[in-house]
Amino acid sequence: MKTLTPRHPDSFHDLLKYRKWRLAYQADDAFITEYLKRFSTREDITDFALRKDMTYCPAHARAAIEEIRLTIMERLPDVHRLGESSYATGIVDRFGHDINSFVAELILPELLPLGKVGVYVDMPSQVPSTKVATKTPYLYTYPIEQIVNWYYNPETYQLETVLLEDHVYKMDKERNLPTDEIITSYRLLQLKEDGIHVTIYQDEQVQQQVVLNLKTIPFVIFELNTALMSNIANYQIALLNLASSDMAFATRSNFPFYIEQYDPGAETMMKMMQSNEEDDKGQKPQQIGVSHGRRYTTGLNAPAFINPSTEPIKLSMEKQDQLKNEIRLLLNLSVANLKPVRASVESKERNDRSLESGLCAIGAVLQGGENQLSEIWSQYEGTTARVVKYPQTYETRSESDRITEAERLDELMTKIPSRKFQQHIARRIATTLLERFLSEKELGVIEAEIMAAPNMTASPSDVRDDVEAGLVSPEFASENLRNYPKGEVEKAAAAHAERAARIVQAQVSVKESGSNRDLNDDKNSQKLVKEGSRDPSMDPDSKKRVRGDGQ
Repeated sequence: MKTLTPRHPDSFHDLLKYRKWRLAYQADDAFITEYLKRFSTREDITDFALRKDMTYCPAHARAAIEEIRLTIMERLPDVHRLGESSYATGIVDRFGHDINSFVAELILPELLPLGKVGVYVDMPSQVPSTKVATKTPYLYTYPIEQIVNWYYNPETYQLETVLLEDHVYKMDKERNLPTDEIITSYRLLQLKEDGIHVTIYQDEQVQQQVVLNLKTIPFVIFELNTALMSNIANYQIALLNLASSDMAFATRSNFPFYIEQYDPGAETMMKMMQSNEEDDKGQKPQQIGVSHGRRYTTGLNAPAFINPSTEPIKLSMEKQDQLKNEIRLLLNLSVANLKPVRASVESKERNDRSLESGLCAIGAVLQGGENQLSEIWSQYEGTTARVVKYPQTYETRSESDRITEAERLDELMTKIPSRKFQQHIARRIATTLLERFLSEKELGVIEAEIMAAPNMTASPSDVRDDVEAGLVSPEFASENLRNYPKGEVEKAAAAHAERAARIVQAQVSVKESGSNRDLNDDKNSQKLVKEGSRDPSMDPDSKKRVRGDGQ
């Protein structure tokens, strides 16, 4: 079937590349069938078919991209989506995915290897769809091959027209089951003054037309400036053919074969001597093996079993290791060179550390696309769009690693007699421990409190030691270092004075009762006397009166 219009110039010439990248990423039997090649004309069709049957796909390119996907997936729980719409609050598609699993399992496997994927925001009561109808918006993806053509306004960079290709199975009406026949249709979306015009075409005939009361075409294209498979797909093809040849060599050359020299003259005489040993069919018995001897002519080498040299397969394995390393190197370079197609000013100010910078670029693309999805979702609902914020960094550290780093920074904080140094170290500690759990606004509040704090320690033992040493007043320590409400020092002093009075009264009571403890049944008084003997406030030097080490 012909499409309504030619494909977009950026897409038409890349269809073969898209197919190669997709098959290399899938790394399944279709990839083997498409890209496994015959060695030469010396390998006949039968031998090639046998070799193909035992060939596996060394999916190192897929594994390397999966590491990138999993790294981003680990940070998805840290994404903040703030607002009142129902976007990201529950299931977002017809297959039970929440927004994080939708991004991880449906967007990233298309975006990373092929560099582009489209996401449609649908509402069955308003938009014709082959999906199961619900009353809330939902999402589904379009692979790059099914995004036929598009046009962005060069001034606003807003999508004004897009043509999409849909495929559905033809249904068996009698049994209500899909058949193997596929029906292709096209969906044309156009942004006009009165809304979004949606036209469904089949066999170049208009099947349905709808006008949506939306301000934006409900379709978002996530796009990287470089597909990660672009530089490593051919490496995957080379690895496939090397691995196949190695497997064929190892399988067929695993059996040694027998050789022996012969002298034509001696062989004629040998035949005459062995004529009596012929069997009934006129054939000579040929027994070869470790338990059978064999005569050979004088002057000739002894018969032997030989096997092909292993040097070729060793060289092939070394070359495969080299290709594996180059795949990871090229992938890391591709990720490091990634830049969001439409990046915000904030995202451009992020650090430019190689791999982490590339992961930030992918995060910026996801953040921009999700904000567009949230806006379209809210237009369907008539609510305020959620603001989506992705993490600023993509370090792959465990919680124990973060705690260890925070403890190390805490040890350094008091080593330098600089207030600014201590404040910035405290900020780093807060960011290390809390950036995954708090929004930027909440982290900003904590950092502002750190910068305004009069001292960089709030340890109870440090504060108590400073008060007892006379380095700081109790009022300042209570209000500024321990963050107790104002007036707590006076209340604590009154409570302490009352307690001291009870201790003194208990001591007087013990003295009056004499040394005979049987006459004193007030166990609480004895306890107060013991506490009073240790209370620093009851002694002029304000020191705790307890025994030292070894006493």
